[in-house]
Amino acid sequence: MLEVEGTRAHHFRLVLRHPTRLLDVGFKSALSATLDRLSAHAVDQLRGELRAAEAAGLHPLELRRVPEEVDFWRDDFWNWISGPIGGGPI
Repeated sequence: MLEVEGTRAHHFRLVLRHPTRLLDVGFKSALSATLDRLSAHAVDQLRGELRAAEAAGLHPLELRRVPEEVDFWRDDFWNWISGPIGGGPI
């Protein structure tokens, strides 16, 4: 989990790598379902899930803070130039 710090408010990025599921196209949807299920839990339930995961041998990783790098190709200016509303071609 990365906390991305930039000129605006920070946001979080979840980076996933699973050695046995590198080419598994269903991994993202399975993870999405798991995160949706967990988001419905209360804080105490989440703590219980964490304790159970730790008892099974998993361990939490520290939150890494990274600076946000500006991607000029995803800037709204370029979207305006090339978009159907902007001055560029449709």
